[in-house]
Amino acid sequence: FKDPRTAAGSKDQFKVQFLKQAISNLSERAEFVDYFSQVFPSGEIEEVFEEFVKTLHLALPAQLLLALSISMSSTPHVARAGIAILKAKVAEYHSLGKPQRIPAHSLHSVLYVMRTHPEFTSDRNTYNWIQFLLMSNPVGDNTLLLPLLKEGPETFNQRDLDPRVMTQVSASLGLSEVLEDLGPLSMQNEATLREIFSEFRDVKESEMAEVLAVMCEKCAEVVDFESRVVSATFSALARQDWDALNRDIPDRKAQLPWNVDAFCKVVKETYNLHWEKVVERLDIPKFVIKSDQAFNLLVNVYFRTTGKQFPVLPFFKLWKNPRGQVSFLMHSIYSQLPQEAFNFNESPNKIPLEDVAISQEVRHIIQAFSSQDLLTTLVELSVTEFYTSIRNLFMTEADRFPDIMLISMSTIKPRRGQSLLSDVLSKLLSKFFPLNNSNPGVLYNLWESNPDLLIKGAIEYYYREPNTITLNHLIDLTQEIKESLLTLAKANDHRFAVHFGLLASKKDYLHLEHWLTERISQAREEFLNVLCEFLESFLIDPSKESPQVETIMEKACVSKEGLVIMFEKISELIETEGFSEEVKRRVAEVYRGLCNIIPELQHPVGTKEDVDDAANEYFKQLYSEEISVDGMVEIIRKLRNSSSKHENEIFDCMIKNLMDEYRFFHKYPEKELQITGELYGKIIKYGFVAGVHLYGALKQVIMSLQKPMSKLYRFGMYALEQFIEKLAEWPNYAKELLANQSIKQERPDLYDILLHLGEEEPKPKPKQETILAEGPPGIVRKPEPKEPEPESKVPKDTIMFILNTISLQNVESKSKQLQELLLQDLQNNIPWFANYLVVTRVSQEHNFHGLYLKMLMEMELKQVNKTILEETYNYIKNLLSKEKLEESDRKILNSLGTWLGSMTLSRNKPIFIKHLDLKDMLIQAYAHENLLAIIPFICNIIKAASNSEVFSKLNPWLIAVVSVLVEIKNTPNLKMRISHEIEVLLKDLRITPEEVPKTSLLTKEVKKPPEAPKQQTPTPESLPLPADDLMLANLDRHVTISPKITELYPEMELKKLVAQAIEKAIKEIIQPIVHRNMNIALITTKELILKDFAMEKDHNKLQQASHWMVQSLAGSLAQVTSREPFRVHVVNFLNELLRSSNTLSNQAIKQIVELASIDNLELGCGLIAKIVIKKALDDVNHEESLNQAINKRKQMGDSFYDEQASKKAAEAEFLPENLKPKPTGLTHEQFQVYKEFLGIVETSRKSTSAPIAQDFPKPVPYQETRTETLSPHQAIRKFDEQLEETETLAVAKNDFEDPEVKQAMMNVTKTIMSSVSRTETVAACAQKLFRRCYTNEFMGNFYLQILQLIKSQHRAVVKDITNWLKFSEDNKKYYWPVTSEIIKGELVQIIEFDKVLSKGIEVGNMQALQFAVKLIREFVISQKVLSYNEVSFTLNALKLLKEKQPNIEELNKILGELAASSAQKSPMLSAEQEKLRDVAESKFLEWLSISLDEPFINSEKVPDFVKSLDAQGCLSPDDRAEFVFRVMAELAIKKSTFEEQIDYSPIDAFSKLLNVIIILSRQPEKHKRLFQSLLNPIKELIIKNSTDSNFKPRPYFRILLDILSETTQPTDVFPDQNQVNELLIPIANTLHELNPCKLPAFSFCWLELVSHRFFMPKMLRTVNLNQEPRTQSLHWKKMHTLMMDLFKFIYLHFSKTPISEALREFYQGVLRVLLVLMHDFPEFLCDYYLDFCDFIPEHCVQLKNLVLSAYPQNMRMPLPFTPNLKVDLLPEMNVTPNVLSNYHSKLGHLSIKDDIDQYLLSQSQDSVKEICNKLMIPDPNTPSELMIKANIPVINATSLYIAEKVLSGEAENKTGNELYLAILLGLETEARKHFINALANHLRFPNSHTKYFSCLILVVFVECKQGLVEEQVTRVLTERAIVHRPHPWGILITLIELIRNPKYEFLKKPFIRSTPEIEKLYEKMIKSCAGPVSNILNQ
Repeated sequence: FKDPRTAAGSKDQFKVQFLKQAISNLSERAEFVDYFSQVFPSGEIEEVFEEFVKTLHLALPAQLLLALSISMSSTPHVARAGIAILKAKVAEYHSLGKPQRIPAHSLHSVLYVMRTHPEFTSDRNTYNWIQFLLMSNPVGDNTLLLPLLKEGPETFNQRDLDPRVMTQVSASLGLSEVLEDLGPLSMQNEATLREIFSEFRDVKESEMAEVLAVMCEKCAEVVDFESRVVSATFSALARQDWDALNRDIPDRKAQLPWNVDAFCKVVKETYNLHWEKVVERLDIPKFVIKSDQAFNLLVNVYFRTTGKQFPVLPFFKLWKNPRGQVSFLMHSIYSQLPQEAFNFNESPNKIPLEDVAISQEVRHIIQAFSSQDLLTTLVELSVTEFYTSIRNLFMTEADRFPDIMLISMSTIKPRRGQSLLSDVLSKLLSKFFPLNNSNPGVLYNLWESNPDLLIKGAIEYYYREPNTITLNHLIDLTQEIKESLLTLAKANDHRFAVHFGLLASKKDYLHLEHWLTERISQAREEFLNVLCEFLESFLIDPSKESPQVETIMEKACVSKEGLVIMFEKISELIETEGFSEEVKRRVAEVYRGLCNIIPELQHPVGTKEDVDDAANEYFKQLYSEEISVDGMVEIIRKLRNSSSKHENEIFDCMIKNLMDEYRFFHKYPEKELQITGELYGKIIKYGFVAGVHLYGALKQVIMSLQKPMSKLYRFGMYALEQFIEKLAEWPNYAKELLANQSIKQERPDLYDILLHLGEEEPKPKPKQETILAEGPPGIVRKPEPKEPEPESKVPKDTIMFILNTISLQNVESKSKQLQELLLQDLQNNIPWFANYLVVTRVSQEHNFHGLYLKMLMEMELKQVNKTILEETYNYIKNLLSKEKLEESDRKILNSLGTWLGSMTLSRNKPIFIKHLDLKDMLIQAYAHENLLAIIPFICNIIKAASNSEVFSKLNPWLIAVVSVLVEIKNTPNLKMRISHEIEVLLKDLRITPEEVPKTSLLTKEVKKPPEAPKQQTPTPESLPLPADDLMLANLDRHVTISPKITELYPEMELKKLVAQAIEKAIKEIIQPIVHRNMNIALITTKELILKDFAMEKDHNKLQQASHWMVQSLAGSLAQVTSREPFRVHVVNFLNELLRSSNTLSNQAIKQIVELASIDNLELGCGLIAKIVIKKALDDVNHEESLNQAINKRKQMGDSFYDEQASKKAAEAEFLPENLKPKPTGLTHEQFQVYKEFLGIVETSRKSTSAPIAQDFPKPVPYQETRTETLSPHQAIRKFDEQLEETETLAVAKNDFEDPEVKQAMMNVTKTIMSSVSRTETVAACAQKLFRRCYTNEFMGNFYLQILQLIKSQHRAVVKDITNWLKFSEDNKKYYWPVTSEIIKGELVQIIEFDKVLSKGIEVGNMQALQFAVKLIREFVISQKVLSYNEVSFTLNALKLLKEKQPNIEELNKILGELAASSAQKSPMLSAEQEKLRDVAESKFLEWLSISLDEPFINSEKVPDFVKSLDAQGCLSPDDRAEFVFRVMAELAIKKSTFEEQIDYSPIDAFSKLLNVIIILSRQPEKHKRLFQSLLNPIKELIIKNSTDSNFKPRPYFRILLDILSETTQPTDVFPDQNQVNELLIPIANTLHELNPCKLPAFSFCWLELVSHRFFMPKMLRTVNLNQEPRTQSLHWKKMHTLMMDLFKFIYLHFSKTPISEALREFYQGVLRVLLVLMHDFPEFLCDYYLDFCDFIPEHCVQLKNLVLSAYPQNMRMPLPFTPNLKVDLLPEMNVTPNVLSNYHSKLGHLSIKDDIDQYLLSQSQDSVKEICNKLMIPDPNTPSELMIKANIPVINATSLYIAEKVLSGEAENKTGNELYLAILLGLETEARKHFINALANHLRFPNSHTKYFSCLILVVFVECKQGLVEEQVTRVLTERAIVHRPHPWGILITLIELIRNPKYEFLKKPFIRSTPEIEKLYEKMIKSCAGPVSNILNQ
């Protein structure tokens, strides 16, 4: 450096300052004297030194130390110069005379030099200098410098040194430092090593790791001069040869190796080390492997010391010092050491190499690269500075071993270093895809392990050469790799996916339409843009240069048919999926461009949907009578004879659909049935069907005629009439018809014709067809009309003879004979043979299937196989079409299933959906409960796939069917036979249920009927929309067209278009609307009718009410829910129809569509409502529950009585009068509610278009039916008789509540009500009962019950009873036992009676006074049956009487009680508060009237009401608002409470008022303020009233629940959920103040509120669980506080026994809450488990297990019972869990934390005693009556704090174990048990705490050497494990290890055998843990 004060040195001034500061700081260190010993160069050292100190401006002490350092140089002349400088600086130091401090360690070195070096000893000034140095730097303990204080150097000897000096010197040096200084010379012989090691007796694993690091670093180094000096010095000191210290050592160099053999031998003799831990401790900066020699040395040291293979697992964890780790792994790959010393077999994750042939030279390298752990570690280390070296390694070896590296690296998932991994994989993949170097085997393995990587490689390969050759090669590869083609076609790279998918579809490897649908639905516009770009680039642009379109299409991998399908599907999807206009425009441009070069695209061939639509259109015209049956026949003839393939397909579709529709003919209306029959017959007559189809048609006709008196019979007759003359050609068929006697009886004319035909001998004709009667008839095609030939006959007898005699021995010869026979006449012989073989042989002879299959294979006739397969499908369909399958049918079906599987799947041939949809059959069978027939059939089919190569468990079709079977198997209550069939199938297919993807198809709604193909014939059941409903006598006549649009389009044509659009729209949406609305209406109707009519005897009432209600609900719902879907579909269809005309502009079309859709909206909705109502009426008539109820009433008649309903009616006494169920059924007013549904239906009819309304089902008004009508005289006489009988029965039963007595009472009431003059009769009978109440007091209650029944049906009787009571004699009127019950039963108008009573008091009637006093005391003050207002006249009369006669004692007493009750009820208030109370009460009553039966949220009155509240000062300031809310709450609760019942309507009204006030505030801040004002009074009311013994918490719970449900939902005030969550905090604060410890009476309600779905989940979802580490949110803190409140309550009340039943119920609720938390929010329990365990009682083990069993949701827990489970190798066991509990604070107030820290530093036993004493001080917060002699929270905190110190490295593991053991032994028995429990609390899910404490408990069990401690440990673990699940994972693995490992001798412990019960328990546990003994926890 230059002098910074000069210009040249100014730039270095900051460096100078930095160096000066560094020297100043470092000079305080002991090693500073070594820093400059080798720094200064040779030459003029004094000058360099002076320049250096001058530039840095160093102080004199620093200069002195610098000189001292130079004097210690190993270079002699430098050392001499240093001595000279030191002497000069010491003299200068002395001359200044100012003491300047020199560090003690440096002072020692200076004094040593001055005492020993001749340069100083020969100078007389040295003594003075030494004295001055000692005086300037006083030393606290001069003994340290004692040898240096002697007078002469001759006395200086090692013997004079204080022993402490040597101790400190030894402590400051380590073994590694000594060996580093001595070098390899130290190991030249064992004696030298032993001398060295003798100085280091206690060497730990970490120190030995440093030794190995030194040996590796200095391996084969040149031994220099310094090493020789050190070695000679050590030897001299060891021999005490002091003269040798001054001998010169020759400065020569030599290369010496470390003596490994000597080292290993001496180490084994001297130390007992865990060498695995030594290897783990190599993570130090000093460790590095620089050469193979160093690597070999390290491995050999380990191998020769332990005799074991070198462990590689520690190197697979990321180190803090990656240099050593990388260097070791790099050298390990190329290791040439023997396998027994080093290999990678220990790696837990590696690819198998058993089948790979490996040469010996590269075996170790391949083993290394097969280790996925090694590769993962290297990739993760590539983010360090060693990226280049690691990358070079991978790239080099990728050329040598590409296959091994690709398979290994494709499976690793490093946490970092993905960029390097991507580069390497790209290079590896590029080696396997090229055409000349592809390896399907490697690629298949890659597909199995990492399909995404294979896709990436394929895409990269494509982009290197994006042409057809590349794609063809990729497609060829996908054929080798199953299921990869479809995945590649779905790649996210759309350009590749388009090119690949089009080529695959062209090769028929891919279904183009399905592929396009899926890709467009998923990738949407992005995919469409790429597809358009592809078509432009490969088709449109090349066509501009070359006219060769076919060539261009070939290169583009597309065909014309493919383009047609493509654009049809695209146009369909962009209309329905809602794509942007830009995309639509681009698609249209591409389509136009393609049409220019490929004109055929403008007129594509019709698709299957077009064919179906055309066929449906013809049938619609037929059934709407637009065309006749003959006209239809002509159309069919033209279609069949047309040369157009499209028209031929329409013909085939019409014939097929008509024949498939046969199973629905029995549901057809008569008109449609006749049309269908005539058409069917004419189709047969004119020969439109032949062969198998003709046979099927004729068979359907003859089957129909076998069901007389049915619709099918009439259909058969209609058809037979048409082709009767054709029967001359089929005499055998005519004979079969003659056998039908019903034809003879009903149609003798036809029978005569048939008889005549049967007698005639048929003449041979050229066009004759034959239907054979023997066996199943076969039908042959008509031969060509050449010349007449004799009728062809099938050689049936010969064929049957061959089949009867065929066997495995002669199958070849018999097959040849059969083949020759069939070839004689293929058209006749094959159909018969196929039918005969399937129906007669295969279906019955299950054991001969194999023989028949072999016969067919020998014949090799494809036509025979095809026909047999068709016959098999037809026979199966015929069986499945039966309404009920008998046992014989099921056997045939099972046999056919086996046959079909053998014909198809077993031969790798598919079963097409058009033939059999197995998956849909399963779903429909489940829906219709027909699994017993279908499951065995399908299982027999699928079993054939067990030997198939195509239909393996990788086949998607097979897995889809098996998935449904597995889903069925998992359904509850499944029959054993079905379950067994599925299990056998899975076993045959070698598939486990876990391999099958889970489905939920059975739980979804099936929107289509089972096995219903597209149906063209119009029936209400078979079509979603019946034709008669659609057309309504030409629907277009009812279409409304606005005059505004008639100018744009002709009105008549537009009407037809609109009608067509309406039909299509209804057809499109009708199914889901019918299904959904019908279900809702039906379920609602059923539930309400069965509830309301439970006690109704009249079945007509019940049935008619159900009809009214279901019509109203279904129709109204349909009109509402169909409105928008119908409008949208009408707009779409009408838009499509108008655009096809190409005559209108877009603006005109838009105008027409908008107006027409709006004008005809009601028309369409009415049509839909009509259909839904019809279906709903049909379903309600077939509803099982309703039919049972109706039939029961029909059977029992007037004696109908439902005991269950009567009990429920008795429980519903709290309901308002007009809602109470009546024993005699519904009252007139109640039934009127159902009659009003008529009005709703009528309104729907009137609001609907006229033609639709006419067809609405018109409800018939109910005519009440009475079984008997009596005159008043007859009714009264019958009443007297029945009353007499009922009294007798009641006396005999001695129980008025007996069901028979109740029924008799209802019969009495019914008799009264049956009178023609009901009012007159009721009055007469009730008066008799009233009188008997007073004359027969014993039966008074009986008569009152009958009066109650009368009142329930005739309310006016109350007025009559009041009048009778008013005018009764005083001795009756004021007779308390009877009159009080009349008042209590509300049989009297209390206000009227109050007036009568007050007048009696005023006139001085003493009976009235006594009655009034008792009435007020009992009913007003005590029971609160009556309010003050209801007896106001009596109260005033009593007060007036007191003024007149103040000495009446009883009067004064009752008025005093009344005043006291009033004062207690209403404390003293100020005048202002009284006024505010009155306002609040009046406003609340006003609110009740507003909210009654009104949608008040939308009412206009509500804002005005809230404004009036605010205007009167009720909402501000806060104290007034709180007072108002409190008054309203009190009033609401008061009005809601009646004895045991609660009417919640006033409470709900109060809650709604609060919600309205808050919502209308519109200001979030005011919102929050009002919210707090609301919670405060509710909280205060609960706290105040909870002390009352009669406290009822339910009203307060209802208020808080309403508040919670309202405030936790976003509103327009707080639309953001985060803002809403803020309101949860004040609710949480309120709940905290209402916690069960403070208010036990509110505990159940509190628990339900805290755990409510509107509170707890929202509180806990406010934390991001993916954030590491998680932090405490305010919501989590509040929830933690509430849970602590809960656990403290548990701790307080459950630590004592016995426990009450209420507490047991509460405990069950707590368990459920904890179970929800463990399942849904386990992280919350994981983070706060320590706090929760502080307050869980010891015996509540299951509760504690619930807390400790929680584990993070993203963790996959390993099974603890897994054999040979290596727990310590789990990666999770090194992860520190998140703990949010503030356990440090618990250690503070007792200063126990300081004691622990002190022990960890000094291992003082005094600290242990202090810790134990403090742990046994009881917790001051624990009630003294619990008598717990330990501080459990502090114990829990202590257990974790010590572990935290050990795991963080601040304390040694051994020290921690010793401290734990010392604490356990130092605690008393009870405290020790709590401490062991605290240790067990940390045994949770896999983490570092679990690992540590599991090992700790096992160590304690071994080392404690006390049976009591061992027994306590065992007890704690066993208690946790034997309770009900869940069990903490850590508890299980610890207990399993303790039991299974013989090291612990667990089973030999005496306490295990102490009692038979305990011995039996552990024997059971041992069986549960059975398995090979292994040390699960490697300690």
